[in-house]
Amino acid sequence: MSFKFPADPSDGTVIVNGDIKGTYDENTNTWVVEKLQIAPGIPGPSGPKGDIGPVGPEGQGVQVEGAVESTGYLPSDAADNTFWVVNDTNTLYFWDGTTWVDLGGPIQGPQGIKGDAGNDGQNGSNGTDGNDGDGWYGTETITDNDEYKIKFLSNEPYLEFTTANLKGEPGDQAVATATTIGGIKIGRGLSIDQTGTASAGVTDVRIETVPLPGSYTQTFQPIYLNVGSYKEYNTSSTTSIPAWINNTIPGIPMPANADMAAVFWFAGARMDITPSKHGYSAPNGDLGTFRVFLENLLTVSNGVFSTGSTQAYAGTNLNLTMAYYRKSNGTTNMDGRGSTSQLCKFDVITFPRGGNVGFNWKVNITEMSRGSIASGGLRMMILPFQSAAETSREFVDRVQMMSTYAGDQDDDLRPEPPTDSQLKDMNGAELHQRVNTAITFVDSLSRTFPDEPNQIVLTEYRAELVALITLPGTYEDVDSALKVILDELNTTYGQEYRFQD
Repeated sequence: MSFKFPADPSDGTVIVNGDIKGTYDENTNTWVVEKLQIAPGIPGPSGPKGDIGPVGPEGQGVQVEGAVESTGYLPSDAADNTFWVVNDTNTLYFWDGTTWVDLGGPIQGPQGIKGDAGNDGQNGSNGTDGNDGDGWYGTETITDNDEYKIKFLSNEPYLEFTTANLKGEPGDQAVATATTIGGIKIGRGLSIDQTGTASAGVTDVRIETVPLPGSYTQTFQPIYLNVGSYKEYNTSSTTSIPAWINNTIPGIPMPANADMAAVFWFAGARMDITPSKHGYSAPNGDLGTFRVFLENLLTVSNGVFSTGSTQAYAGTNLNLTMAYYRKSNGTTNMDGRGSTSQLCKFDVITFPRGGNVGFNWKVNITEMSRGSIASGGLRMMILPFQSAAETSREFVDRVQMMSTYAGDQDDDLRPEPPTDSQLKDMNGAELHQRVNTAITFVDSLSRTFPDEPNQIVLTEYRAELVALITLPGTYEDVDSALKVILDELNTTYGQEYRFQD
């Protein structure tokens, strides 16, 4: 591109040709040429719309190869130039052989509106009933003339019929013999052994002399004994007493031919928890557990029990858990409360024929809380018998198996006295229960006395109750501390209903 410069330009004269600008410099008598910066111009108005072009051919569409739940599941071995749908974004992806290309979406439009339900079709016509079949609808029993017949009933006369007499003729009673099964006539002189076989015996009815087949056991008159007498023990704290009851029965002569005896022994025990009688307080709201564990021991001398031991054992456990409340007159509703237990035990002893047999009855208080325990003595019944030597063991087993037990009798099922660890756990559980009851009582008082002075006092009492868990000492120490707190609470805040006065 070239310029046509003026013949006499002045300093700063500018000429433009296209995008080239020239500026005259009078001092140097030269034209400085530079390229202009092109800035877009302001768009002009839109021109008129042209004619619509012809319709193009119909597109071939997209052949989708498959669909996956998300992009992370797009296959790595997809065929080149294939399309896949990703469901969670509803978009279309294209595999060009190297890269997955996101073609955007949605590829699937929203679900259309559900169409109207069609009209119900017409009910079909009922089918016609079939013809009744031939058969029997029941039977009738006929017992006339000492007969037994059955008549089959039908709506079709040709199907009805009656059976012949189904009752057989009376048979003859066969007489039992050594080789024939039959009946026998019961009368005197008949003996039946252990296998159930009948044989002729003698007609002497004196049981002492009649010879019976097989083994025979002769029983003598029973012997009754009362051992010891009523005894009572009171305590206001936990204790144990070995040999609390200890009574010895000297040797008792047995019948000359007796070598065994059935022994039945009975004993009762009662626990009484009347506070006014036994010297311990009963503060309002205090919840306590009262218990006694007794160990009953019966020892035989010059004999042995069927277990092979000279000693038989039975445990007696008495328990009572309840809340008690002190009245304004100093009494409580626990007066006369208690628990009882009846012991009934059966044993069999073996001893030399015609010998003397002695016994010792001992009762140990293995553990007892406050209250009173009483026992009315031991009652024994001894039933001697003479047993065949070869069957004495079977007799003992049979008597033990058939006997009905009541109370604490079976050595294998007797309640074992608690161990020291178990007693501590029981005492701890009782204290937890009583302390929690006391805390609940304090909380109820806090709601009844909302003023600040009472709130301060009750808060201190509650803290003392909680602190009992870390109090050093024994169960009795914690029990005593709890009683002091409860007595103070009841003295200050004790409330009673009108009918209690």
